[in-house]
Amino acid sequence: MINLPHSPESEMAVIASLFDDCTLLNKVDFLRPSDFYMMPHKLIFELFLNESAKGDGFDLPLLADKITEEMGGIAYLADIISNKSSTGNVVSYARKVVELAIRRDSIAAYQNGINELLDVNSNFIDDVSHTSELVDSSICRLSMDDTLDVETLINQTVNEMEKTLEDNRTGVSTGIPEVDERLGYKNLAIGEVTIIGAPSKNGKTLFANTIAARCDLLDDECSHIFSIEMPALGMFNGIVSAISGVPSSFYARQKYYHEVMPHKYDEWIGRWGAAAQELHEKGKITIDGRKDVTMSYICGEMVKQSRLAQNKGKKLRVVFIDHAHRISYDCSKKSMTYAMGDDVRMLKNTASDLGIAVVLLCQLNENSKDKEPTSYDILDTSRIRHEMQAFIGLRLFREDGESYFGVYGHDPRYADHETQFHPAYMSMIGGVVKSLPEHKKHWTPKQEDN
Repeated sequence: MINLPHSPESEMAVIASLFDDCTLLNKVDFLRPSDFYMMPHKLIFELFLNESAKGDGFDLPLLADKITEEMGGIAYLADIISNKSSTGNVVSYARKVVELAIRRDSIAAYQNGINELLDVNSNFIDDVSHTSELVDSSICRLSMDDTLDVETLINQTVNEMEKTLEDNRTGVSTGIPEVDERLGYKNLAIGEVTIIGAPSKNGKTLFANTIAARCDLLDDECSHIFSIEMPALGMFNGIVSAISGVPSSFYARQKYYHEVMPHKYDEWIGRWGAAAQELHEKGKITIDGRKDVTMSYICGEMVKQSRLAQNKGKKLRVVFIDHAHRISYDCSKKSMTYAMGDDVRMLKNTASDLGIAVVLLCQLNENSKDKEPTSYDILDTSRIRHEMQAFIGLRLFREDGESYFGVYGHDPRYADHETQFHPAYMSMIGGVVKSLPEHKKHWTPKQEDN
């Protein structure tokens, strides 16, 4: 019989603190009866919740006639209360209870997964995936913060002000000036979600590749990509292309380029190899190529990848998700609009807890093709925009045999006097996004394209 992890002392400390001051229940609203390992504590906490739901306060005299033998009886409660613990630590005790509950739930999930894997007639990929999702959803419960009083907030603000005197880095530069200028002073704000939106086939993934290749990560920082739509190999070579300037299709069309552009082929091979080696040596990018994913899976993987990075002495700083409309949402109890909004809120909370800047790609509706795109054009929902720190819209133009991108900023949370709100334009050559050359820097789309 496995001795499952639990802490009677922490569970009793929570019960005692709530008996001492029932208003503390609001500070531990993340706690569930099922988090308690010992049955008497489960039942007592359920009683607290029931009384609170009725709008009633509670203490031992008020609840004396409702204490059953299954709860341990009055004598057991008296023993709990007599072991005084500081009510100021109730949140810490409650977190300990939740942490141990997550451990037990994970053990149960893995044990069930083992039983499913032993059945050779089952689909082992589905078994592993199901187990992973159960564990990931439990891990996401660790996203909890204490309530902060004004004195604490003032002290934290002063600390932040002092830090910015020495280091003005409040976010991560994309490495693309035309995008940075429209994000606001924090650029890709750490702990926030930045949305890149465009209609289908208008360059979302291309810009994500380019940002992944060029973003201003420090030596001890790395990024992770959820390549839900594009094959991982295509995503990787898009990044290599953005670093090297080699056409994005180079890896997949060797014979073509060798025969048609022999004068360029050897040079491109060298540049491709150098860029790939740079990515390998710096260890700044990892790619998850799984296709059928939920937001719980993504958030759970962010926690895992963050911890893996820490073990290597690094910080997971930027996460790319390509894209929101390829994620599986649970619409059994709510509409797609609310399901997507709630899931992106989960994503934002996870990013905030881990200190990660998230770049989320979103599909825009077809009506946005003929106008400047905004966050209101996000397909299926406008609720996602409430969770973002800024929106960058893209629009592809074909003119005189050449390709251009319009880059549009909308709703930047950290806008200031330097933020640009008019469109910027960039060119695309060989699948590589570039700033307009000097002789084209004033290029704008022809009137009929607007």
